[in-house]
Amino acid sequence: QHPKSSVTNQSSAIFAPEVVRLILASVASLLTFSVAMGLLCSKRARAQAFNLYILFLVLPDLATSVTTTVLASKSISQQYLPWGCQTVWFLASLYSTANFWLNAVIFHEVYTILKCSKRRMRVNPPSTTKVSIQAILCYIFAVSCGVWSSFVSCEESSALGKDYANNMSRQNFS
Repeated sequence: QHPKSSVTNQSSAIFAPEVVRLILASVASLLTFSVAMGLLCSKRARAQAFNLYILFLVLPDLATSVTTTVLASKSISQQYLPWGCQTVWFLASLYSTANFWLNAVIFHEVYTILKCSKRRMRVNPPSTTKVSIQAILCYIFAVSCGVWSSFVSCEESSALGKDYANNMSRQNFS
């Protein structure tokens, strides 16, 4: 075999997962963007509280999928961004915390409606103001968790990296 063909096969094997990640993230970006724009462009859809919950759930998905698309495309072209550890931990924590707490709020609202319907009581859906305040509070909490986790996690990984380097240097000299 020709030596160049083995190098090409090896590099294509490395980039195959990144290409798949890029395709999936691009599709997710387009889908979440179309859902968000569909809800934002319709005045009737924006007036309904549960549609606003969906919109607030789509926003972290959109941010994460766009970020993943950018990171995968830069990784494929071997152009690395100077975002570092803190940004990755911030985005991961922000997404997971916002998604979790928004789902918890939605679950509570649906549970309240189901509980009242079991008693055959009519209940009004939450107001758009209430939905917006709940979502903003979830986002504020998620941002604070993201900031906290970005500093704590990067300090721990930096300390672990230093410990690993110290242990490796001790092994090399002994």
